[in-house]
Amino acid sequence: MNSKNRIYTYISHKNLSALSHCDLFLHRHSEVHQNISDNLKTKRLIDNIGKHIARFKAEVETLNSIGLYDINLHAENVLIPLLNTIYDINLVNLNAEEKKNFPAVDLADFKNRISYQVSSTVELSKVEHTVNKFIEHKLETYFDRVVVLLLQKKKAYSSKSFEKKPFTDIGFNPTDSILDLDDLYKMINTIISTEKLEAIERLLRSEFADIQIEQRKKRIENGYILTEPESIYYNMVRVEFSKELYIADVDFEEQELTNRLNEKREEKDLKLKKSFKKEVLIKEGLRVKSQLCNDWILSGNQLITFHNLHAESPLVEFIDKGTITTIEVESYYSQNDDQLRTYKWLLREVLTDHCYGREMEAFRRKKKPYLLRFKNNRKAPRALKTRWIGKKESTKTVIFEVMNKERSHIVCFRHLAFIPLFELINGEWYLIINPTWSFTNPGGYLPSRYESTYAKGIKEQENNQTVYYLFRFLGYFLSKTGDLFFRDNQHIKIFPPEPFKFSPSLIESKWKELNRPLSSSDVDYCDDNELNPTLFE
Repeated sequence: MNSKNRIYTYISHKNLSALSHCDLFLHRHSEVHQNISDNLKTKRLIDNIGKHIARFKAEVETLNSIGLYDINLHAENVLIPLLNTIYDINLVNLNAEEKKNFPAVDLADFKNRISYQVSSTVELSKVEHTVNKFIEHKLETYFDRVVVLLLQKKKAYSSKSFEKKPFTDIGFNPTDSILDLDDLYKMINTIISTEKLEAIERLLRSEFADIQIEQRKKRIENGYILTEPESIYYNMVRVEFSKELYIADVDFEEQELTNRLNEKREEKDLKLKKSFKKEVLIKEGLRVKSQLCNDWILSGNQLITFHNLHAESPLVEFIDKGTITTIEVESYYSQNDDQLRTYKWLLREVLTDHCYGREMEAFRRKKKPYLLRFKNNRKAPRALKTRWIGKKESTKTVIFEVMNKERSHIVCFRHLAFIPLFELINGEWYLIINPTWSFTNPGGYLPSRYESTYAKGIKEQENNQTVYYLFRFLGYFLSKTGDLFFRDNQHIKIFPPEPFKFSPSLIESKWKELNRPLSSSDVDYCDDNELNPTLFE
């Protein structure tokens, strides 16, 4: 390489080196600028978060001073997502049913084994009460920690107060186990992720903007919402059943029972049959021997029941004993949808048998829902009252005489009834009770030919309160056991109606009932004014 080329090469490398230094300078300048920008953004986000937390504290203090604050006002919208974002956990708000099993806990993350009790009361006695309940109900089985989150500024608790039981039993200390909103703000200050800070700022801004606070204040002042939880009754009650199913192949002598059924048909001048369904034959066999056993079903050629087929059971003579199989109920119904439907069918038959022991009967109608209603005396149909126990023992008319207004004679009977459904919700079985009425002819059993007209007429007279009272009556009536006048099915346990807690609650007086025009009718349905709140627990 000649000198000219060497000089050229030297100058080119020198220029390139100069350019590299320039780029490096610009790059570093850009980094510094970005860092300054990020720092300013972080400071702005944290300042805004601090401002909204101050508003949060002020709102709690104001409402708490007049006894209107309830943590559920902000639990779902603020506390849960805020704590989840700060600590990377997955808290949920425990509903009223779950709170019975976890009385010291408001929010829980079962996977990460952490729980929170949220309170606007800062007294040490409240903290001690929480810890005592936590230990009493053995919640350390589910959670490694319980944290008391105070929505007002916590006191300067003496550390000596926590150096004794019950606090030492679960390693509870005032530094890590008692937090207030200031502690949350300090924790937020340590967050590096801008994305997290933006999420927290957005969350608090949406809940504690001026317009949100003002609207919340007006709704509370005007009485449209209350911060105290509202007790709401769904039309369902919790039920439990025996834990094991017994399944066996059907095997019995059919001809003898077929002949007996044909003899009955012959007496009624009905056409004889060559065969009957096995279900019909088994029921006839049980009836002949006066055996009360209705809580079983046939699926294919298998009999399924809660009855122990290894022990003495009236069903044993209709099965092949060598095929008896025992299976846990959950293992059965969780296998597939078909077996779940079959299991629900069995539950319905068990409920039906339970109702048979309570002066009720099943009424199967073509193309209409399965119905359970109060049973009339077919030989001498009449109005019927029944005993029941809620808060106290009472009587309730369950079959009414419907009279013709002009001719003053009975045109039909009105039977209190319900449509039963079973649903599995969060691992618990529930019986859904849909109160309704069944109208029968003066004979007291067959449907009245005017049933649809009468049903429409009675529905026009009923309101939500009427249906609510009927549901609660049916719930108590079905759940009470040990009555000498009733027969209980040993395979079902029905719990009394229980309310679910929701907050904020609505003030009923602020809502107007719909004014529905009543159609004229030539019959007197009889007023049903026997139920009122004083009868229920």
